[in-house]
Amino acid sequence: MNFIRLLHLIWAVFFAFLITSWIGSTRILSATFHIENIAFAANVIFISTTVLVALLLHLVLPSVMPKKTAVAAFLLPLLFFLFLLA
Repeated sequence: MNFIRLLHLIWAVFFAFLITSWIGSTRILSATFHIENIAFAANVIFISTTVLVALLLHLVLPSVMPKKTAVAAFLLPLLFFLFLLA
């Protein structure tokens, strides 16, 4: 059960990172917030999207997941993080 929660959290952080980087790259942040507040706004957006995606994944995905499915879902974020570290 804890592995499934960890998996939800990893996918939530992954999607929140993509959403925050997309918002930052489309100049929505710079057009909305002053330059001194962009870092704070990006942190708030990242944390709120992480919580929102984790809640959505918790509600949509089944609580009982086969181990093979859980491991397969864990591989993409793991490979992405390993790519970032390399």
